[in-house]
Amino acid sequence: KGKGASKCKVSDDEVNKLRFELIAKIRNMVDELEAMVAFMEYKIDSVDNVILTQEDVMLPNILFERTNSYCKNLQLLFDGKSDSGLYNLSAEFINDFIGIINIFNGLECRLNWLNKAN
Repeated sequence: KGKGASKCKVSDDEVNKLRFELIAKIRNMVDELEAMVAFMEYKIDSVDNVILTQEDVMLPNILFERTNSYCKNLQLLFDGKSDSGLYNLSAEFINDFIGIINIFNGLECRLNWLNKAN
């Protein structure tokens, strides 16, 4: 798949279309994250008499901030105002996103367990 790269000419229109699609996908991921954050905050609030760590309570917001900053960087990159490579940004974001999902899953399991324990 990758060996025809030198022959492959992509029009500016196609590049722009891909940019918009990528930005739209990432914005959707951010919206999903926002919903997860709200859900987690609700779950955290609904746990009675339980000692949650400061980290538990802060995590959703920290992760959301990181996602937002990634989106801003991506926008700068697409606007030609950043020299950071898309590959680096994407790899960083995907790692973060996987980490975010894992953390949310872990936190949700703990909250469910704590709710049952009470």
